Amino acid sequence: MPDSPESPVSIEDARSYVTLVKDTFGENTLGYKRFLAILRDYRTGLNDTEVVIRHVAELFSDHEELYKGFYMFLPDDMRYQMDNIRNELRGDSESFLKGPLN
Repeated sequence: MPDSPESPVSIEDARSYVTLVKDTFGENTLGYKRFLAILRDYRTGLNDTEVVIRHVAELFSDHEELYKGFYMFLPDDMRYQMDNIRNELRGDSESFLKGPLN
């Protein structure tokens, strides 16, 4: 995985991340299958980036390492959007005051 949000992301980073998701949820679990479906629906154009971010934020709400890992693949403006969605899911009424990963 890249060292920081500003580091370029490689294909190997993406593979490592998918492996981390698989290891966290288990290959045959609903969580892993849901993640793959989210990626598939984005790739095929069924969902836009905003929908993907919402689904991933929901799916990884209890998995900080996965959340932070996915965060690395997003452009800056989408990182803030993901944080706002995450704060909204947590019921944080002051989410607009929070920075990334708070």
